[in-house]
Amino acid sequence: MWKVYGSPIETIQTIQKQQGFLEKEKEKFVRQLDVSKKDFDVKIMEMENLVGSFKNYQDGDAYEEVAQIAKDIKARIDDAMEMAKLINNRQNLAELDDVTDYTTVT
Repeated sequence: MWKVYGSPIETIQTIQKQQGFLEKEKEKFVRQLDVSKKDFDVKIMEMENLVGSFKNYQDGDAYEEVAQIAKDIKARIDDAMEMAKLINNRQNLAELDDVTDYTTVT
């Protein structure tokens, strides 16, 4: 009988303990997300430079090389679009107010 009487208090204590654990995990998740975001921002700048330098390939005789570079750029852009979606989804999951705008990637 006393076990049943004390059960709600034990349940509340367990919930409070788990909420503390979840808050720590959320903070860890947000820190990892920030690192991923910074790394991704560097990759975006590198891609912008690569795309900007693409206009330098005007030699018609090197069309195979230029085509391969264009395919590489396309693959990188596709990967970047997926990473942008992933980061935005994670920011929404963490209920962050600052969801990064990656419209330049998409």
